[in-house]
Parts: sequence; C-alpha cells; structure tokens
Amino acid sequence: MLGSGRPSVAALSRVQTAVGTMRFSLDTSDRLSLTCVYETSDGATVAVRPGDTTPVPTVAQTPSGHIVINLRRIEHIQRLLIVIRAASPETRWAGVVTATLGGKTRVQFPIEAPIAHESLALATGFVVDGRLAVRAEQDHVDIPLRGMCERYGYTQIAWRDDRTPINSI
Repeated sequence: MLGSGRPSVAALSRVQTAVGTMRFSLDTSDRLSLTCVYETSDGATVAVRPGDTTPVPTVAQTPSGHIVINLRRIEHIQRLLIVIRAASPETRWAGVVTATLGGKTRVQFPIEAPIAHESLALATGFVVDGRLAVRAEQDHVDIPLRGMCERYGYTQIAWRDDRTPINSI
C-alpha cells in the first residue's frame, strides 16, 4: 500500500516495466472516476479518454473506467498523472485504487480526501532509465481536472471546458 503513512514510491524492475500491462482499478461506493494524462517521449501531452480507437494504445481507459498502461510501449512515455474526479461536490471520498501488474502484483492507494474537493492527484509515474517509478501523491484540491493537469505541468491539452479534455491519440 502506498500513501497513508507508508512508503510513497514503488519502482518496477526493467523486466516488470517491459512486459504486460499495469491496470489501475477504482473500488468505491460513490461516484468517483479515474482519468490519466501523460507526456510522450517526443513531448506531446495526451489526455486518455474512454473509447480511444488507437490500434495499440500506450495508455487506455476501458469502458468500465480502468486505466491500463501498455508496458510493452513504455518507451513512448516520459511521465504520467493518475487523477480521481468527483461527480458532484457531495461525493464521499472513500475507497481504494489498486494498481495490478501482470495480473499478480498489486499496489493499493487509499483514497484520502475531504468531501469538498473536486479532484485528487492520486499518483504520478516517471520512466527513468527504462524503469517505471510510481509515486503516491494524495494531492486533493478544489479545482477541476484542467487545473489539476496544469498544476502538474500538463499544459498542452485542448479542453472543451474545465472538466473535459478533447484531445487523445
């Protein structure tokens, strides 16, 4: 488990980073959702959206809302940000996000945020020397997704409004 007074960084080995997938799954009883933005190795910024039709996506969102990182394409990622969003201000922030590596290894991120916040930066990931390192952030602020992305330096995303990115690959 990352965060909640525990170690805040997990680094994958080169072998773990190069094969399979890493899946982020949200387990909560309230209306929270996961989203991901990432920067590619050539400097482009991408907001992951459900229904992406890229034949071999680097990062995708399943119809059920899971975020899936294709580790066989990790060389195309420089960094990423996993964000949890609330459907409304009354949303209860409780639950856990589980990152599963290859269907076996699991890392859990407890959701720890007051009710009044609109978004939570759950985790950041960086590819360093071919290895993916994931860090628990638990940064909750009362700003929409656009503000959270800008807070972490993802400024090259096109937006329909403060909650809806319009670009994807």
